[in-house]
Parts: sequence; C-alpha cells; structure tokens
Amino acid sequence: MNEFLARGCPVPDDAPSGDVALRSAGLLARNLEGEPFVWRADETTRARAARLVESAWSRSDGTEASALSLLDPLMRRVLADRDAISDSYSHDPSGWIGWRAARSTWITSNETDHVRVRCERPGLDPEGVLAALEAEEDGLARSLLWSFDGRFGFLGPDPSGIGHGIVLSVSLHLPALAMTLAVEREFHEALAAGMEIIGQSPEAGSSTASVWTVACRCPPEIPPAAAAGRLRAICGNLAEAERSARALLGQRDRLGLEDAISRAFGLSRYARALRAEEAMEAASFLRLGDALGLVSGMGPGRFAASLRGLTGSGLSLSGMASGQSEARRRALAFAASLEGVSLAQEWHGV
Repeated sequence: MNEFLARGCPVPDDAPSGDVALRSAGLLARNLEGEPFVWRADETTRARAARLVESAWSRSDGTEASALSLLDPLMRRVLADRDAISDSYSHDPSGWIGWRAARSTWITSNETDHVRVRCERPGLDPEGVLAALEAEEDGLARSLLWSFDGRFGFLGPDPSGIGHGIVLSVSLHLPALAMTLAVEREFHEALAAGMEIIGQSPEAGSSTASVWTVACRCPPEIPPAAAAGRLRAICGNLAEAERSARALLGQRDRLGLEDAISRAFGLSRYARALRAEEAMEAASFLRLGDALGLVSGMGPGRFAASLRGLTGSGLSLSGMASGQSEARRRALAFAASLEGVSLAQEWHGV
C-alpha cells in the first residue's frame, strides 16, 4: 500500500501557521481539446482520453500510477475518505490515479473532467499549492491540448469552473472562535470575498473537531496568484483572530477550559468505546490545550494524524482487530495515537 496515497503528506509541527492551519489544498481541472466532456462520452471515447492523459503523465520523471481496479478496496475507501478522489470515482472500474509524492500531487482522468490534478500541503501555503498545480499542468501541456476559449478561459462541464479551472482551500482549526461564539463574525470577510465555508453551519458555531475549510474558486477576472494571495490574507486574519480568542479563553474561564481539556484527556485514556464525533472533539480540545500550554505532545502533526486515524478507513489502516466493534476499535486507536500526550505537570491531578 503506497504510503503517500494512504496518508497524504505529513504535517510537521513547524508548518506555516500550523498552530491554526491544518493544510492547504487545491484542484486544477482541465479538459481535452476536441474530446466530448466526460458525461457525454461513450466508453471508447473515455478510454481514448484516459490513455492520452496516462501517457502524458508517465513521461515525467518521478511519477507513479495505478488503475483503481488494482488497488484493494480499503485503499480506494481511504482515498475517498480523505477527498483524494470522489466516492463515485472510487467505484469506477475504469478509474485511474497517478501521483508524485515529491510535490504532494495526484491526478485522475475522467473524474468529471478529463484531467483533475490535486495537491495538498501542510499549514497555510496556498501559493505553494498553486505552484505545484501549475508545474504539473506545464508538464502535461507538453503533450496535451486543453479545451480553451479566448473569452471564457478553460472550458469544462461545470459552468462554475469555467475560467481558470482552479479551486484553492485552507482547512483551519478554530476551537476558540467557536467557543467564544465569534465564528460567524470572523467568517464575514471570507464570505464577502465570494469564498465558501465548508463544514457544518458556521452560524451554529460548530463543526466536526472545530475544523472549517475556506475555499476559493479562482474567479476568471483575477490571476490565480492574486486569488491565492487573497486566500492567504483572509486565512491569516482568521488565524490571528483564533489566537486572540485562545488567549481570551485562557483568561476568562481558565477553570472551565481546564475541565474540558481534562475530560478530553480522560476520554483518550479510558473510554471503552467512542463515536467518531466525540473522539474528534476530544482531539480538538487536546490540540487547543497544547496551544495554550495545558497539554504537551499534541502538536499539529499529531492532531492531523489522529483525525485521519479516527475515520472508518483510518481504523482499518491501524490494524486494530476487526472482530471488535468500530466504536471499540476507535477508542483503542485513539489511545494508541495519543501515546506520549500528557496534561501539563503544574495542574496534573489537581
């Protein structure tokens, strides 16, 4: 099982703005000139387009590839769970995926578009994601011609994607903003700039593990580099607001915060069975505790890894005995993933 496909790029604790930004990601969609869009193509036409894309990809050094049918069902589920491919594409018998671990990029063919290139990088780095996507596009364009209109830009089956055909996003851990009920207010700048907030309703002040994703569909009227810079600026402001909210929490209700973090620590150590949502919420509190000096050992990398490991496919990757219930396996996996995490010594056991 390929490590990059299974787990994505590692998240170092010193990633840019890694105390708040979990990862930056991007999608570049392209379609081939002279070929019908995927939804209109018959099987023979789809196969021809796939061969062209696969051939262009294989000509570049450092690339790997596989037919999805050659990957075991668990790997395909892992890819869908971490949004590396769509769930429907994971079941496509003619599906194909290529990857380049050195750039943290991967590519599919005939998944809505003829070509979809994705990239994921740790922390706040939309410009790095964009550079990797454009580098892959440059390599592919040596062999492929894109469907392009001088007025509208790159063409595709989704009208909202016409133009640059690029979507950039940043996932942020914002527990303090959620707890201080400031999430809706702080998202105003992103929403006013036409960006999308992905997660449960921001108006409710909650999401799974207090993680929200700010997504920017690069508008045709501005260069992608400018869109990446705008996304970085907005997410940078959100990160600063989260840091301020964390400091406020620590001053306003220290006892309540310590209690919530202690309960999360207890769950991680002693729970016999856990639902995914409660385990992820506990991981979120422990990450917040680490940021405030109340917990040690729960850096950004471990937090990201623990969230991935709490999904159904993540549990399967952990090797926990399949004879037990999923809730029991999740509790065991959660405890194992947090080995070495501890409460701050000055209030441990108080």
